[in-house]
Amino acid sequence: EMCIRDREYMGKKKKETDQEKLDEDEFEEGLKYLQKKNVSMSLEIMGISMSTLAGILAMLVTLLILLFAFIFVGIEAFALGGSFGAVINSIIPAAAGLGLGASKESEEEKLEDEKVEESVQTTKKILTSKNLD
Repeated sequence: EMCIRDREYMGKKKKETDQEKLDEDEFEEGLKYLQKKNVSMSLEIMGISMSTLAGILAMLVTLLILLFAFIFVGIEAFALGGSFGAVINSIIPAAAGLGLGASKESEEEKLEDEKVEESVQTTKKILTSKNLD
């Protein structure tokens, strides 16, 4: 579309023999145009507009700012001196360690369950096999 319009405009300035050939600049310009058109058509097919993308970006940036604010306020709140701050600062790593230990146990249980399930499936295949005589 764009190349045809440009060629018609430039055709007045070029010779008849040169009008059939694309030079490097025209090719690059046409390729950029096709890439932009491809992106815009793909986004349109998916139902996404530039305003939707801008809104999502703004929401994510706001969420990131709030997350950092929460972290810094939490650090400031638990950086108290005295016995209360010491108790809180002791409980936090202990709770994190307990949580980590519980997650490892559940992974081990998952592996055991998978092994049992695999064994059951293998046994079913053996029992239902037609090769048993």
